[in-house]
Amino acid sequence: MPTRIAGAESGGTSGPPAPTIRDMTDRCSNCATELPTGARFCPSCGAPVATAAPPAAAAPAPPAPTRLAGERKPVTALFADVVGSVTLAERMDPEDWSGLTSRALGQIEESVRRYDGSIAKLLGDGVLALFGAEVAHEDDPERAVRAALEILAAFERLRAAADLPPAARDLAVRIGINSGLALVGSVSTGDGDRSDMSAYGDTVNVAARLQSAARPGHGLLVAATYRLVAHAVEGRDLGELELRGRSEAVHAYELVGLKAAPASPRGVEGLRSPMVGRREQLHALEERLAGLASGRACGAVVIGEPGIGKSRLVAELRRRAEMDGSARWVEGRARSYGRMQADHLLVDLVRATVAIAPPEAAADPTIASLLGEGASPADPSPEGMRAAYVAAAGGLLRACAADGPLVALLEDLHWSDESSADTLAQLLLVAAGSPILMLATTRDEPDVPGWHLLAAMRRAFGEFEELRVGPLSEADARTLVGNLLEIEALPAAVRDTIVARADGNPFFVEETLRMLIDRGALAFRDGRCVATEEITRVEIPETIHGLLLARIDRLASEPRRALRVASVIGREFDAKLLERVLTAGGEHTATLSDDLDALAGSGLVYPVRGSEVPLHRFRHALVQEAAYDSLLRAERVTLHGIVGRELEAITTEPDQLDDQAARISEHFEQAGEPEHALPWA
Repeated sequence: MPTRIAGAESGGTSGPPAPTIRDMTDRCSNCATELPTGARFCPSCGAPVATAAPPAAAAPAPPAPTRLAGERKPVTALFADVVGSVTLAERMDPEDWSGLTSRALGQIEESVRRYDGSIAKLLGDGVLALFGAEVAHEDDPERAVRAALEILAAFERLRAAADLPPAARDLAVRIGINSGLALVGSVSTGDGDRSDMSAYGDTVNVAARLQSAARPGHGLLVAATYRLVAHAVEGRDLGELELRGRSEAVHAYELVGLKAAPASPRGVEGLRSPMVGRREQLHALEERLAGLASGRACGAVVIGEPGIGKSRLVAELRRRAEMDGSARWVEGRARSYGRMQADHLLVDLVRATVAIAPPEAAADPTIASLLGEGASPADPSPEGMRAAYVAAAGGLLRACAADGPLVALLEDLHWSDESSADTLAQLLLVAAGSPILMLATTRDEPDVPGWHLLAAMRRAFGEFEELRVGPLSEADARTLVGNLLEIEALPAAVRDTIVARADGNPFFVEETLRMLIDRGALAFRDGRCVATEEITRVEIPETIHGLLLARIDRLASEPRRALRVASVIGREFDAKLLERVLTAGGEHTATLSDDLDALAGSGLVYPVRGSEVPLHRFRHALVQEAAYDSLLRAERVTLHGIVGRELEAITTEPDQLDDQAARISEHFEQAGEPEHALPWA
């Protein structure tokens, strides 16, 4: 049992009163640096922290400080600027210039909104757009790049428009893109005003500097961002660029365009492994494939969390099917940004099917219309067009299956748009009489349009298989790491850390290894991978960070806040302790029970069965870390102090001291209160 210093037995009453979450005016809300009296900006990071109050005799109470409210998040910043706007404005009538500026900025905003980005600032003739700021997505860098390419193309069309004044024929835009950590939030002032959401930090500065270095009509992005989009985007390596105002050069790429045949964003180049585990699921799918010999269609769906190996499982099925010639394969893939793009999944499937279809079936004018390459069907009503598309696409699939079994894969069905899901549901009845396996992969998200298609598959087919893919066992996870990295130099502790943090998720394993390779900690030499430095810390890779934050950002505000505060308590947290911490911080707790149910329903946490107190546990250690990392550093300091005091208050029994002492001490250490940590050390 630890020895407690005299005066520290009062259960949290020693020392000054506990600060609330809202009471952080003596520290910078961005970097937690102590602030000099009267400071308006943080001397460390430059964030605004206080407003100046003019001196006056018998003055009223000083205004509340200006402060940043928000969170730390990885974002992708896109900075777009109209080239030579001053010269253009000089040559044009003010009314013409105003109209042109509105059209140009409208093109930028439209492209940004299409990919769920947000306009953070309008700077005269320039725009700062952020992807992942308001709501994170796992592919925010790709969304930003696609928006940039659309902006560049839109300006080309605008410059060629017949109604454009001759003086504006030189209209062009330059774009800079950078991804990285930023403080995302708003500035609130003493009078209650709050600025629009924006991002603060070097990530935005680099995007602005890159924009200045780009050629008119072109876009630049940093090498780190290019690595995240290289599977889908062509870029020209420009090497190291000296940017104005920066002490270090930046490795940049110039945007060229989208790749005609995008590769998978998953996996690590140079590292391969046979499929590990999943034998039962693979056998079930092979049985469904063999059943097509009866001439009847069937269906199957593979369900699992992001990165769990759904695509790897169906890829193995495809490899075996193509190797023995048992079936041909077509694939339609839904995109994360496609839910607002009507028929995008249907079109992707049909386009893939046309590539292997008999010429007479592929030449159907209704198919050309669906692909945007021909006139609309004879009946232009929504119902008439839908019926025509169902008949044409169904006929196309049946024509392909006439020569033998066909697998039609709907990849990432959870991202399907509603129109595609409705049309494909009707299409099932047309395809039911042919040897077609309708196979889908999806996340466990019953509220999305694609989920309703699964119910239609159950009704349409006499045989339907639902396969749920769970985490790899620890033994299988170790096998995967061993297959990917056959190196003795990887310390056992690092290998153990990778396995433990991945919690059986193969994608997490792969991305952690990719990060270590990109960082230079692992390198390929003589055909083998070797450790080049001592690996002491394994942080969250950017790709995983974005994926986890995307799941967190989909939560309503109350459960999201509960999750973030719980992340300070630990991997496991007591619901009653969480309630005490929130209450001590002056926060709302009336809906906490419902909030915890929502978190469990999202799969981010789960209740620990059989515990004496209502315990919950983060499903993945990386989920806890992502939620914790999103908190401002000053907020973490305050929360750790509150957790330490609340644990002190409830640790009253002698048999609790040994269990809680180290935990209480750690929270006070993280709070910067060594005098309170020492009694528990």
